[in-house]
Amino acid sequence: MTTLTEQLDEARAAFVKHPTNARLRAFLTLKARLGRFDKRMCMHFAVDPNVNAGCRAAICRAYAAGLVPTSTTGGIHAPGSFHKRKNAQGEGEAVDFGLRRDLIGTAKGARLLANFQLKEHERFHNHKLHHDLVELIGPTNTLVVLRDVETDLAEGTTLENQHDNHVHEAYRG
Repeated sequence: MTTLTEQLDEARAAFVKHPTNARLRAFLTLKARLGRFDKRMCMHFAVDPNVNAGCRAAICRAYAAGLVPTSTTGGIHAPGSFHKRKNAQGEGEAVDFGLRRDLIGTAKGARLLANFQLKEHERFHNHKLHHDLVELIGPTNTLVVLRDVETDLAEGTTLENQHDNHVHEAYRG
């Protein structure tokens, strides 16, 4: 049985030999599973990869789960949004995760988003004292973190409606 590191080396060699989008995605997915951030994980929707450590780690987890970053510091966001904030090093503090185009509107895509949000919420809940996550919002209204506090969102509210098709996370620092 080969290790993830060996699989990564094989995927890198395959991509270098025959560079295709599918081989790049396979290579990046293995990197993500190993927790190794690569700016190319942000290429699918051309988002700014200059984000803080919490966001980079979340990008790895999301990419490994089949999601892609859809926004970091760009796009239209509410005033005061973490998407508009940068730390002292000029790194963004928020990231949105969505689906590859072929999964948008599918049951599989909905499951990927819901499962990822659940796992991220469990990470927050189990590591509250040692966690830098300040926001988690997504399609599951009962698995929400706002300003470091677990909460629920009421169905039909503006904030809830804005996050029916993606998972949003923000990290301090």
